[in-house]
Amino acid sequence: MEPMAATPVDVLKEFQNKIEALPVVFAHAVYQHERNTFVFTTFFDEIASAAEDKLAGIETYMVDSFAEYTLDFRTIHLFGRGVSDCSPDGATPLVRAQQSAPQRASVA
Repeated sequence: MEPMAATPVDVLKEFQNKIEALPVVFAHAVYQHERNTFVFTTFFDEIASAAEDKLAGIETYMVDSFAEYTLDFRTIHLFGRGVSDCSPDGATPLVRAQQSAPQRASVA
């Protein structure tokens, strides 16, 4: 018997679990059904080279693990902007816990 394919929820949860330890301000995903594509966007307050290197490794792992989906990854550096300025309606939030106070207010 062949293993069952991953569901969209499996993909979201795996990415969410993998990025928990990173100093991410916010992360969201948009699933584009017609293209069977996830667009993951990860937000940092500022450039964080070591964390972004780890994120690149996570992204590679995700692509290798979920080949049945097309995965698109984006990183945004906020540099003082609020998350709501960069997050589309309908996006599924993945990380909120590490937000600074001004950004927390702009997402709510």
